[in-house]
Amino acid sequence: MKAFNLILISLLLGTSPAFAYLSVGESGEIQKVGSNQFGLEPQILGNEGGGLNIGAFLDMPLREEVSTRFSLGAGKIDFHAGAAVKWIPFPDVDRQPAIGVKAAAWYARQSSLNVWTFQVAPLFSKRVETDAGLFIPYAAIPFNFVSTTEKSATGSQFAIGSELYAKDLTNMHFSAELALNLKDSYSFISGTIVFPFDSEKGFQFRGQ
Repeated sequence: MKAFNLILISLLLGTSPAFAYLSVGESGEIQKVGSNQFGLEPQILGNEGGGLNIGAFLDMPLREEVSTRFSLGAGKIDFHAGAAVKWIPFPDVDRQPAIGVKAAAWYARQSSLNVWTFQVAPLFSKRVETDAGLFIPYAAIPFNFVSTTEKSATGSQFAIGSELYAKDLTNMHFSAELALNLKDSYSFISGTIVFPFDSEKGFQFRGQ
């Protein structure tokens, strides 16, 4: 346990605060069209004095294999906003995992620095039923192309995480993610809390 804690601390201390908000943040699952999701994503940063980012996002499925995500946030990073498209041509069926790709673009403002980031991430996930609920572990390899007014760079990561749909919580679900720097990128720990809602009926709470 001590070794695990040391790994987490070292990852946080190695995080680049300018780009820590760039997470995959979801598995290869796609909700039905009309079943949208609103979520919150807190991120704790461990270097350059630490700090906290709070992000919000909206998921809107377009087709059974395509979903979009729009996000924005603030905190340690003055402002960031982005849009993503997730395409899963091979869904999670029998022993086959969900296989697809997520493409995203972000704009961020940190002090006087403007940062544009474009990300392409091959994505894999597999549903696992347990007594506690449904876990959906996922893995991705994000490739990031970062451009600022001063320079441009490319980097890559390995991201692992899981979504959790707890049996006793029908109106929300959660995720956690760990990203490891592979080349000229960053490492971070992130999490989300997600609230599904119907595009016509809105949020449906217990008893409605």
